[in-house]
Amino acid sequence: MACSVYSRWFALLMLVSVAKSTSTSTTPGGSGGGCAEDTCPTQSSSLLQAKKLAVHGAEDPLNRRAHVWRSEQRAGPALEYFRWWGAGKVDHSLATTLPGMDVEPDGEFSLAEAVVDEAATAELTQRGLVRALESYRGPCAESESWALHQGVTDERGVQHALLHSPGGKLQYVAAHSGRVLVADPQACSGHPAMIQEEPVPVTGNEQLLDSNTDPLVQDCVKLFHRTVKENCNKDFSINVLTAHLQVINGFAVFVKLELTAVDGTVLYHEPECEFQIPESPDASLLQDQELPEEETGLIATLRMDIPICLADKESSVSPAVASVMELMKQRRFGHLPGHKGYEHLDYGEAVVLPQVTDMPTDYDLRETYPMCYPDGGKEVVRDQGNCGSCWAFAGASALMANLCASGKGQDALFSATDRLEVSVQGIMSCNYNGYGCKAGNWGGIDSALKRSGIAKERDFKYQCRYYCGSAPWGATCSLTANPRWHYDGVTMVKGEEGMLRALVLGVGAHMVSIEIHLSFFHYRSGVLSESTGFLMGSHAVTNLGFGVEDGQKYWLVQNSWGTNWGQDGFGKLVRGVNFMGIEYRGEIIKGYVDGGSKIPCADAEYAGFSTCCTKGKTIRVTCADAKWYCTESKYNRFAATVTKNCPATCNTAFCGATAPTAAE
Repeated sequence: MACSVYSRWFALLMLVSVAKSTSTSTTPGGSGGGCAEDTCPTQSSSLLQAKKLAVHGAEDPLNRRAHVWRSEQRAGPALEYFRWWGAGKVDHSLATTLPGMDVEPDGEFSLAEAVVDEAATAELTQRGLVRALESYRGPCAESESWALHQGVTDERGVQHALLHSPGGKLQYVAAHSGRVLVADPQACSGHPAMIQEEPVPVTGNEQLLDSNTDPLVQDCVKLFHRTVKENCNKDFSINVLTAHLQVINGFAVFVKLELTAVDGTVLYHEPECEFQIPESPDASLLQDQELPEEETGLIATLRMDIPICLADKESSVSPAVASVMELMKQRRFGHLPGHKGYEHLDYGEAVVLPQVTDMPTDYDLRETYPMCYPDGGKEVVRDQGNCGSCWAFAGASALMANLCASGKGQDALFSATDRLEVSVQGIMSCNYNGYGCKAGNWGGIDSALKRSGIAKERDFKYQCRYYCGSAPWGATCSLTANPRWHYDGVTMVKGEEGMLRALVLGVGAHMVSIEIHLSFFHYRSGVLSESTGFLMGSHAVTNLGFGVEDGQKYWLVQNSWGTNWGQDGFGKLVRGVNFMGIEYRGEIIKGYVDGGSKIPCADAEYAGFSTCCTKGKTIRVTCADAKWYCTESKYNRFAATVTKNCPATCNTAFCGATAPTAAE
């Protein structure tokens, strides 16, 4: 089936008029007690065959939500959600692969034939898919009896497939010319097949979803509103604070939301939306003249701890959980690549730094450059407020730390007790990505600083402490850059050793991302070494040092939640175990002042692209082999990528240890 037709059908599915939902509540209007789980004959159960889903935040984690409403309207096909989550990775893989001369696509691998209703063709395609997947995953491959559930080929020839095992596992595969571009679940960490290695979620099989854009979250919200309207003859105003996903025999979406009643009362809830792959056609759920995509759509079920019609009268969470959800509105996150579907935004090659023969036990930029951290560092701590702009604050603080270190305080201080700061508002208002209070990443920082330069905070002040709704986030991009501050790009480091070397060798302070649980909110002192409570979001902070306290190794980070958090705005996170995902990678936001030292250049191991393919295999090109690609030409589309990742090999201009003095 052609992708354009498939997409139109899927779009029509989203516009289908709302059908009545079937409530299992025993009282008319859904306001009664609702049936117990084991007495509801129509509720979905196969979603739970592989794993029992827990009630997050409840005192008894094995007590399923008792109030269940099953919708007669199907959600989209499972493959469409996987395609949305994998779109950025597919684009990246296609854009960073150089076709080789020895392409030998597997003749059996042809998803284009998967839509043909012929058993022999389906069997052949299925076998080819499994073989390609096993080759891609290598040592991670599991012995599964996969069946092809859905498949489609898009206009670029990319073949998208969803495999389904008898045990309820789902596996998404996107392939081109016999080469697997994306697998979800992914290959194991560090496997050579992965052009860009991704972090293994530190929270097991829970994955964060972006509440602003994710289509499955949007469908969960629609399911909530639809259920309220059909059972209560009214609707509620809700705001999703966080959402995460579990994939079993379908999808389970857990959301934490605030509900504002008509009288202004704010209440908190944790509904669960289940989207189950139907085991067989169910005529009772299908509308007349359904499209094929509707027939394969997911069965939608809503679960809550209280009758939904009482949701504007009482909270369904404990007072303790409600207080945390209230706190989440005051202390926001905002690191976009920590959400499913946006992982590719953090792709990039990590530099290879020289070994440090005598690595110190402790290192603290506040002590190395005391002039840059007045009042022991307390003066430089900032507060992002209830805007999801941690990404901009973490990057701005890292850049300012590096600017100040560049000149040992020169051109970086308003006075001995007041350090100048990089304008966060400038980063938010001037980036081409539209990043702001609804999250972002280092790419937004890079585009803003390349576009407009570095402005002082006092000249272009932060406008979004109490939230801004949309770009350009409270101010237009009309700043005046400081002519004595110079932006020098982003360099990535990876793992504990890479981050240690970056600090000790003077490569610079860097922004890092972490997965936030409840324990991070309540941190006050010592070394935080346990993540307890539910998964709340993806956050960015600035890494300024490391050390050992009471026998525990730690990272020293600067947060952007004001001085009331942690130790005057700083915290110590256990080091060496990738705690909260902190050691996945760090982004050094490089800068220097007039006449100051410049962070030296260093090549990454790999140049940022690969050659393809012999029987689906790809070869990552190293910087040592990529010198020909340093020069831009009509035959070379990788020049910008290679010069960024291999500046020493490409002899990039001003790739030295000392920066020239800018003209006044």
